[in-house]
Amino acid sequence: MHLVGGAAIAHFFARSLTLAAGAGLLGQPSQLVLGALVFTSTCTVAVFWEFAEWAFDLYFEAKDQLGLEDTFLDMLRGILGGALYLTASGILSCRRAARG
Repeated sequence: MHLVGGAAIAHFFARSLTLAAGAGLLGQPSQLVLGALVFTSTCTVAVFWEFAEWAFDLYFEAKDQLGLEDTFLDMLRGILGGALYLTASGILSCRRAARG
């Protein structure tokens, strides 16, 4: 689920930043800069999601976290989901550009 969640978060940031750039709110960032912003934003959300799980475990005894290894693997899966989204998006973009 964290892999799919990371991809969904990356998609959200990609669309949001593309729309913001199109509206002139970000100037004219390159695709590389937009990709970097999407990736770092996805990483940030993955980390804060794990902080939220920790807080719920601490204050509400939710028992969402199963240990340090589980936490790091969850973050890794979220980050990989975002990276996979960016990779697939880049490949599709290149194919569209090659067609015309």
